[in-house]
Amino acid sequence: MVVCYAIMCMYRPCGDTLRRVLRQCGHCALTDKNALTVKYGDTSATGGAVLKPAQTASPPTIEYEAEPGAFYTLVMTDPDAPSRANPLFREFVHWVVVDIPGSDVGNGITLAAYNPAAPPHNAGLHRYVFLLYKQTGPSTHGNTEVPVRLDMSVLKAARKYFKPRGGLSANKWASEANIGPLKAVDCFQGEWDESVDAVHEAIGFMPPDPYKSPKQQAAAQ
Repeated sequence: MVVCYAIMCMYRPCGDTLRRVLRQCGHCALTDKNALTVKYGDTSATGGAVLKPAQTASPPTIEYEAEPGAFYTLVMTDPDAPSRANPLFREFVHWVVVDIPGSDVGNGITLAAYNPAAPPHNAGLHRYVFLLYKQTGPSTHGNTEVPVRLDMSVLKAARKYFKPRGGLSANKWASEANIGPLKAVDCFQGEWDESVDAVHEAIGFMPPDPYKSPKQQAAAQ
């Protein structure tokens, strides 16, 4: 099992999450800390940067160096739901895009629509982790791996898997579905602000009692 410990040093605020992710992935090809660039407007969302949830209302721009003819899968996931100390709903998946041609995320197939960062009240900082996989499959000529699109059965199963959003494992899904190797990983952090209540209402989520905001506590009475 190969683990890229250098990556964990690059992203110290998110290091324990990356350690877990990389331990699961079994083989890591990422060697450049700038392999994945995530921005909300002009604000960088990599290297454990702390953003306000309100800044994440719209999907970020994602940049990476793609191999010619390759297809990629991008997942944004939160391992800290409802809190890092009490991750009962680990993971909550915020965004899944597959069959991305090169680095053109906008032309991929969205399996789980984007949800902004929405850490509950009193939950502390949440980590929002971006995982980029290169989609590969066996070649018809020997044992080499070649770029592939996901077939319809994989897409159908993935839509079903990600529908509940919470209590999932993005990396377990990628492994069991034979998506391909993890090529890049990064994260930002966020803590509750007043924009979060509207996001929770939109997705029909009410946090457990210790994590209800004042507005949510009043509504629950």
